[in-house]
Amino acid sequence: MRMLRDQGLSLPGDISVAGFGNLLISENAPIPLTTIRQPAIAIGETAAQAILHLLKDKPFSIPEFPAELIIRESVARYRY
Repeated sequence: MRMLRDQGLSLPGDISVAGFGNLLISENAPIPLTTIRQPAIAIGETAAQAILHLLKDKPFSIPEFPAELIIRESVARYRY
């Protein structure tokens, strides 16, 4: 976002920016970053279970995880 501002672009006036992971810095950045939040611990645990199943040649189905869009000041409202 700093590079975009250094190029003379305004956020979110000229360009919108979004991230993934909802890190603490997202909320506390000079321009709070819109981000997607997912349950990282559950995803990691499921990945570990999948690896263990694969090592034992056991089938494993990977579930879908919820995603939440957290809109902050780095994106403009949609205009149609």
